[in-house]
Amino acid sequence: MQFVIPLLSATLTAPTYAATFAGAPGSLRDAYPGGGDGASPITYAIHDRSDPVSCTLRLGPINSARPTGIQREAEAIVSERTGRIRSPRGYALTSGVLTGTIALYITLVAFGNITDFDTNQQFVRHVLAMDTTFKDNDLMWRAIESTTLQDTAYIAIIVWESVAALVLLAATAMWCAGLRGGRVRRARQASTLGLVMLMVLFGAGFIAIGGEWFAMWQSKAWNGLEAATRVFMISGVVLLLIHLLSDERTDPGATD
Repeated sequence: MQFVIPLLSATLTAPTYAATFAGAPGSLRDAYPGGGDGASPITYAIHDRSDPVSCTLRLGPINSARPTGIQREAEAIVSERTGRIRSPRGYALTSGVLTGTIALYITLVAFGNITDFDTNQQFVRHVLAMDTTFKDNDLMWRAIESTTLQDTAYIAIIVWESVAALVLLAATAMWCAGLRGGRVRRARQASTLGLVMLMVLFGAGFIAIGGEWFAMWQSKAWNGLEAATRVFMISGVVLLLIHLLSDERTDPGATD
């Protein structure tokens, strides 16, 4: 019979865990015995699986050299109280799929801009030249008519997209390593960097500068605001999910 202990509450010197244990209560004593090394004995209350929330395991002050005994016995699960993913593999899988999806998208975008250079080159040129806007004299002084500057801006966009794609592809590989028990903190950091790069490009670059400064919203032919907003929002949602689902207990490595 399995006994479920979803919440372990400790004193100020002990961490808190959410875990599932299999086996008899005696195995918990064996996993984390008290004694002369400074660790306090375990007291526990075992309840049936039908009422797991009320089941509590209390730890006394824990010797810093012995805190991993219970962790080795624990099989991390999804916490019923917080909804955070307690399983390192589940967290790595979810984050890896989300990051990989965005990585695939921006990789294809960068690849398309490189192999089909002329299509979006015309887009950038028309947006910066403001030649399809309402041509209000109060705004047209902002226009950039130099093709050299226009192409420089376009190349800078491609380089930014390419770097973001490489970062997100690397982050995806790191999440895959996390599925095999590797550390996920660096994967989370790489995902954060890549996603923020996309949000800066499509938020500050296309929505703010292109949409407002160069009045792209006025153009019917060369208006990329909808696509830019979509990428900005999706990147933001993925970024939030990766961090909201994150928990120190999902990271096998406490430090990098």
